[in-house]
Amino acid sequence: MLLKIEKLVYGGAGLARTEGGVVFVPRSAPGDVIEAQIVDKRKDYSIARIIEIVEPSGKSITNRPSFGKVSGGSDTSTGTSRYDR
Repeated sequence: MLLKIEKLVYGGAGLARTEGGVVFVPRSAPGDVIEAQIVDKRKDYSIARIIEIVEPSGKSITNRPSFGKVSGGSDTSTGTSRYDR
């Protein structure tokens, strides 16, 4: 399914809306247009995984080295930090 991520929510997942309800997508960024697959369906929401980023928002960090900055356990790699120099 094709989704457009509206915003990030508590926990760092992206939020998209469909006719079927709200879908949370970990490791996405606001403005991303993605091809996704539902991996868990609940009464009030679904959780999906990214299959392909069709149109990146420009807010994602790409090509991050594996030894790079660690975010203290956060599962998100979106945006920038004002402390980066």
